[in-house]
Amino acid sequence: MYIAPLEPELLAPDPKYREPVLPELAVPVLNIRTPLTPLTPAFAVLINNEPLVVADPYPLNNDTRPPVDDDDRPEDITTSPPLPLLPEPTVTYTDPDRPLTAVPEPTYTAPLAPH
Repeated sequence: MYIAPLEPELLAPDPKYREPVLPELAVPVLNIRTPLTPLTPAFAVLINNEPLVVADPYPLNNDTRPPVDDDDRPEDITTSPPLPLLPEPTVTYTDPDRPLTAVPEPTYTAPLAPH
């Protein structure tokens, strides 16, 4: 006769997911106060700016022709770029140093033998 060993009672596992704890919603306080406005303006002078009314809203035509006489023309001006303050750097090329050995040493690793 074979008797199986006792098995512990299986309980449901603890849940892995828990909903996040949300903060309570902050309700703003209702402001029922009205702003304090004086009965009379703070300054004794009231300023009323009326819009600018112009009979002719467009500017006058300004017809300027280029000068015809040689006396009216400005002289030709030629400007050269400024001279450099320092001379241009010279281009130099340097070869990298040669290795001390003529031929590199060969590297070989034998594969591991199976056991």
